[in-house]
Amino acid sequence: MLEIVQQKAIYGPPDLIVEVISPGDRPSDVLALETDYRAIGVPEIVFVDQRKQAVRILRREPEDYADEVLTAGAFALHSLGGIRLQLEWLFTEPRPDERATADGLVAETARTTHG
Repeated sequence: MLEIVQQKAIYGPPDLIVEVISPGDRPSDVLALETDYRAIGVPEIVFVDQRKQAVRILRREPEDYADEVLTAGAFALHSLGGIRLQLEWLFTEPRPDERATADGLVAETARTTHG
């Protein structure tokens, strides 16, 4: 990823884009963003829709993008080494404790990496 960062500009798409959809966003606004991100070849695009309590994940594949919509459970961010996030962390009030969540992610990563 760092190879795209040059002295005067960034050349190439980021590995991951996360868009939080605002209540005022029109579907055409979201579609325009998606079209732009696909056009530049972003490998992993995540749309978080608080109102619908859903996460839409688009992943670039050889022919097109795979499209997945989740309303429960967990999802992995491939661009971040497969780190798994629970949807309830995004949509439940009050939000989970940041430190406890980070510790849990580190522990889960250690378990999946080492055994």
